[in-house]
Amino acid sequence: GGDAPRYAGATTIPNPRALGFRMATALPLVVGLAGCSGETPKSAANERNREITHEACDVDSGSALKTDVNNDGRPDIVKVMSGGKEVCRAIDLNFDGVKDAFIYYDDAGKERRRESDFDRDGRPDEISVMEGGVVVRKELETNFDSKLDTWEEYQGGRLAKTERDSDGDGIIDEWWEFNRPDQP
Repeated sequence: GGDAPRYAGATTIPNPRALGFRMATALPLVVGLAGCSGETPKSAANERNREITHEACDVDSGSALKTDVNNDGRPDIVKVMSGGKEVCRAIDLNFDGVKDAFIYYDDAGKERRRESDFDRDGRPDEISVMEGGVVVRKELETNFDSKLDTWEEYQGGRLAKTERDSDGDGIIDEWWEFNRPDQP
């Protein structure tokens, strides 16, 4: 190397040429690694609302059609109607008396939103948003704190980008982008 030898108690003075070479080779590596790390400086532009908002579905409405699939006296599927069209549906998939999914429909009868409870705590863990029946976004609660922490964006029904708040401060600190979501 171009540095002066290191002795106990001695002051090291680096060779300017060697230091310049190290900086020139190290800087692109550091910049390149920072660009690939999946982490970004925390800023207001990266903030996300972590609240899980359940959209109302009036399962007690007089227009609700209730079906008891397992004959236990409790409705397992409830279709809420308005003007002869289904506006939302609540489903108890495991027959425990707690709704596991709420599905909402647009005016054309296509699914526009789905709230799913996968861990059986009675709260949505995943909210899917659709346009024309095709998923465009998902919001997920994956760490059992009852707050959103992962957001997925879809293009043409395929996953294009995922963002995550890994430390619960409401700011995206990890993300993944999937190249060419239109190609298999």
